Amino acid sequence: MMHPFEVATLSVDKNVVETNDNKGSVQWRFKAGSDISFSKAIDIDRDDRNEVVLGTGFLLTDKRGKTKNGKDNARLYILNENGRLLFTTEIGMASIYPGGSSQWMIYDVHFLDIDGDTLIDLIALAVTDDSMDCILFTKTQKGGISKFWHAGKIEHTMVFNLSNEEKELICGGVNMRIGEKPVVFALHTNEYNDQSPPWGGNMRNRINGLLWYRFLPGNGTIRRIEDKGSVSILVETENGIEKHYSREGIEILKDEATEEMLKERREKYIECFREFEKSKRFEKENDIESALLSLNNAINMKVEDKA
Repeated sequence: MMHPFEVATLSVDKNVVETNDNKGSVQWRFKAGSDISFSKAIDIDRDDRNEVVLGTGFLLTDKRGKTKNGKDNARLYILNENGRLLFTTEIGMASIYPGGSSQWMIYDVHFLDIDGDTLIDLIALAVTDDSMDCILFTKTQKGGISKFWHAGKIEHTMVFNLSNEEKELICGGVNMRIGEKPVVFALHTNEYNDQSPPWGGNMRNRINGLLWYRFLPGNGTIRRIEDKGSVSILVETENGIEKHYSREGIEILKDEATEEMLKERREKYIECFREFEKSKRFEKENDIESALLSLNNAINMKVEDKA
């Protein structure tokens, strides 16, 4: 039986990670197929021993400092304390969007308890080389795998505990394909394979995961998201604009104190979402003119609502 190593720190050089104990002694090394873009030693299974989580890009740097395409394209690795590979998958792939890039890099991995089993689940975030498209990839300790295509980088993720003991995964970032707008949205915590507006890409085996999707005023991305209890969240853009949203994604305004006003706003959001769905159906039927018309109607609804 192999004696478990104690992984305290990591040292990365191009596509090689070196693990060290708390005295600085080298424990083992691992070589990835492309340069390592993310690395972290963390105890994800609560056994008091750190696993090693790695993410790569698509480029490989040689000894002379020159780069070429590596073997990996945004590959995620999970290794145990002895360097044994527990899990790996390549996130990068051909874009679902026409003209989209197929070269990817994992730029961050978030560690959250998504399904409420007290174990740490992984949310790997990968972006294309032109920063236009992002893939949010989740892996739970129970083996559940989900994927969400987003038209721009996702910066924040947060598990939102609802009052009925259910959960949502709240995400914030920027939508590059609709005017570089800050956005916040909610996903299921069960398995899904879905995409964000403008739904310009064709997806096989789609499994709905998107619960609601909101554009915020101004440009840029999201600065922070705060849980304000089981009924609302606070979202702030990088330009300092703050918005409160209910668990259904309805914006909470000071002058909207009555249930009747909230109901009217909810109906407007539903109508807008239906226009987006119509646009997607028309696109699948190659009725581009109708698809663009429905998309434009939905965007106009959001502009009027924001005003």
